[in-house]
Amino acid sequence: MTVDRETLAIFRQVRTSDVSDALDSMGLQERYVMDFALRPL
Repeated sequence: MTVDRETLAIFRQVRTSDVSDALDSMGLQERYVMDFALRPL
């Protein structure tokens, strides 16, 4: 699933936890999941 530029611009202005909470509240718990290949720096 791709995310449009407008959505990315909004995501850059808020905390990750706020985005996650908002998606959860809308019933999209498993929609935007981080790729498992990504690891901490």
